[in-house]
Amino acid sequence: MCPSRALYRDIGICPSNSKDDDESMESGTDFSDESDDICSPELDKTTGNDDSSSDSEETGLSDENGGIDDQPARVDKPADAGKTYYIDDFMNCLKTTFKACRGDSSFQCIDEQMTKFKGRSSFKQYMPLKPEKRGIKMWLRCDSLTGYTYDMSIYCGKEGSVLEGTLGERGVNGLAATISNLDVTLCFDRFFTTVNLINNIQYPALRTCMSNRKNVPKIPEKLQRGEAIFKVNSAGTIAVKWQDVKEVMLLSNCHTSEMSTVRRKMKDGTEAEFPCPDIVKTHRAIVGGVDLGDQMSGLYDINRKSNKWWKKVFYRGMMMAAVNTWVISSAQI
Repeated sequence: MCPSRALYRDIGICPSNSKDDDESMESGTDFSDESDDICSPELDKTTGNDDSSSDSEETGLSDENGGIDDQPARVDKPADAGKTYYIDDFMNCLKTTFKACRGDSSFQCIDEQMTKFKGRSSFKQYMPLKPEKRGIKMWLRCDSLTGYTYDMSIYCGKEGSVLEGTLGERGVNGLAATISNLDVTLCFDRFFTTVNLINNIQYPALRTCMSNRKNVPKIPEKLQRGEAIFKVNSAGTIAVKWQDVKEVMLLSNCHTSEMSTVRRKMKDGTEAEFPCPDIVKTHRAIVGGVDLGDQMSGLYDINRKSNKWWKKVFYRGMMMAAVNTWVISSAQI
């Protein structure tokens, strides 16, 4: 075969393999003219190089009169839109789906979670005690035992108008407003805990609290390990100070002053039993649901580098959906 024959076959112009074509190619008598198949419309359609369509039609920049228009302007968010405008629809979709796929469990906890983000944002937070020190702070309501996420909200920074209650109270009330089952016991971080919140929330609630918070009873007595002091206010909220290795202060609207025991490991390696209020044992059993969900979300991270904060929240939301799916499927096995 003529070498030029192989070259034409390689570029797709002469696909035929017949002997007659080989002979005609060698004799040099079968060259195509300008009207043959090399430039035929059928070949152009196959390769996508139809000359009848202009470059402007391919790029979509031509107007109805055949002229070239400028590229469409970028659609910015409305002037009255909130800071979470770009992610609101996605978050609402997740919250609606999470609530519909699983009923409220009996024990739930509310805590904060950090989504890693090092770019620029007006509501980026710095929390040195968190594993992710810089990022977007979210408040979550999760199942205490499985880490299933029921509801979430993004903290957008300082609010301009003067609102009722503390920031923690508004965060807890906002997440608790979507609970459909009144028989739910809530446990939340001490950042949220105030006497006013425990007095007025419509659900059973308990949590550790800071002794310097407003209306928290002062208990100056020094206690020995295992000792406890209880105080109750007019609304039925109980405050307990219990001495473990350190002092522990808790508030609850669903407990009494009943005591039980707890085992602790001593310095010499032996174990000993100490008296312990029931509120402490309940707290230890139902705390940590948000941390559990956060841990599972971080096992297979799909995070990608981006300067857009809402993309980071989107990735975290997708991992929450994956964890919730796993929790539901595990319960059905």
